[in-house]
Amino acid sequence: MLGGHGVRIGVVSTYPPRRCGIASFSKGLVEGLVENGAEVKVVSVVRKDDIPTENPQDVEFLLRQEELEDYRRAATFLNDTVDVVILQHEYGIFGGQDGVMLLELLRHLKVPVITVLHTLLVEPTPSQREILLSLIKGSSRVVIISRSGFDILRNIYRVSLQKVVWIPHGVPARKKGDPLRWRRELQLDGRVSVLTFGLIGPGKGLETALKALKMAIEEAPNLVYIIAGATHPEVFRREGESYRNMLERMVEELGLENHVIWINRYLEEEELLDLIEAVDIYLTPYPGYQQISSGTLTFAAHLGKAIISTPYIYASELLKDGSGILVPFNDPISMAQALSRLAHCQDLRISLRRSIARKTAGWSWTNLAREYLRLAEKVSREGVKSWS
Repeated sequence: MLGGHGVRIGVVSTYPPRRCGIASFSKGLVEGLVENGAEVKVVSVVRKDDIPTENPQDVEFLLRQEELEDYRRAATFLNDTVDVVILQHEYGIFGGQDGVMLLELLRHLKVPVITVLHTLLVEPTPSQREILLSLIKGSSRVVIISRSGFDILRNIYRVSLQKVVWIPHGVPARKKGDPLRWRRELQLDGRVSVLTFGLIGPGKGLETALKALKMAIEEAPNLVYIIAGATHPEVFRREGESYRNMLERMVEELGLENHVIWINRYLEEEELLDLIEAVDIYLTPYPGYQQISSGTLTFAAHLGKAIISTPYIYASELLKDGSGILVPFNDPISMAQALSRLAHCQDLRISLRRSIARKTAGWSWTNLAREYLRLAEKVSREGVKSWS
């Protein structure tokens, strides 16, 4: 149990030490809730090959992803110990096809549920659509991280927006960091540094970014591109480091050895925040439109970075009104032009930094957890909603 008074909240999610964006999201939310006086119990979703020998710190119940009975047992545990459940939803973290086992948890819960949607597909399969509609039906409130979710839910899923609430992605409280360590270690002084961070795997647009860098250094030879993060666990299970090796060969073929820095490991949160703070530009070159959330993009925005991104849903919303530079998908020429422009124009970088930092100034987990807490108190008073 975490915290000591007020409404009792259960959080169902992946959770550290598992390394994924939703686990980090939930860790920040839990810490913010506890700081605001809530009593929190964490139900951590774990894969069968990652089951710890004892419960990790803060976790009171381990829910094995592919064990249907665990979903019923988790519901019993939550019914007995909390007033409200906050459920983090993404199809891939729950068992069964498209995470259908999650619905077994909802069927057995007798307390109100607040569901946070981390994925909202514009073109869902019939299975994905049905699961999401059932999830919404069984929830007292639905939280979206991007305001674009209102339109997607109304136009694609045809659901009422009466119980849909927007709460932005939170940012951890900044402890006393040491970004200068990264600048020294990576020898960034005198260079314009660009960072992409995340679990490495196909579908992140890194090939486009490298092609763009090749063109950009012709006009801005002081550019250096930092690619940070471990290989995605699922990619590593399937093919080891073959994808990363392909990217490294691409760097050599393009003659970018002096312009690309690899940090081939997972970065803990404080390390990541230090690194983001140390660089000049943050780049998300993702090729897919449907992404409605990005923790690292939110961190970069909150820390006041000049940002270049492809126009996926979350980035388009966050960077509109001139708060960043959006470039078309899979377009290395436009990306190269944006990189060169920012490399040459410090005043533009400063202007973008100020704009995006103002926009995200109130997005600390301490602040946003208060919104979740108020929502939890409200649905607790209303009581559980039936599925009928």
